[in-house]
Amino acid sequence: NQGRAKCIRACRSEFGARFYGGVASSAFSVKEYPDLVIENSTAAKKQEYMKRMKDADILIATAGLHHSTGWKFAEYIAASKAIVSEPLYYESAGGLADGHNYISFRNENECCERINGLFDERKRLEMMNENAAYYDNYLNCESLVTRAIQLS
Repeated sequence: NQGRAKCIRACRSEFGARFYGGVASSAFSVKEYPDLVIENSTAAKKQEYMKRMKDADILIATAGLHHSTGWKFAEYIAASKAIVSEPLYYESAGGLADGHNYISFRNENECCERINGLFDERKRLEMMNENAAYYDNYLNCESLVTRAIQLS
């Protein structure tokens, strides 16, 4: 939680209105991170989240419990987004790679640096295209079923 909070604060400072992010309101977040609570209570709801996610080109992913890759990471790949992420602890099929499908960061300063690098349109579009291809080859339903049949 502390790492996420530092990243949100750094991104808000670095990017101002170009950055949208925070934490959903809860008793815990209001107590521990009052400056990060998203004021619009509907913004954290799934439908609003999906709309904002689809409207953005660059998205940030952080590790989950026990270094798990959060489901949002897969959503970002499926939506062909440019991704700035904490390093992935687990491997994925198909050679999902740092520098191609995402760019990793280890702290809030690196997070902002990686985002700044993706403001280069060529780099951003290249990553978005890599993620569209990765989704088509490894994550869409047809690919998953085909691989499952081939492995059985």
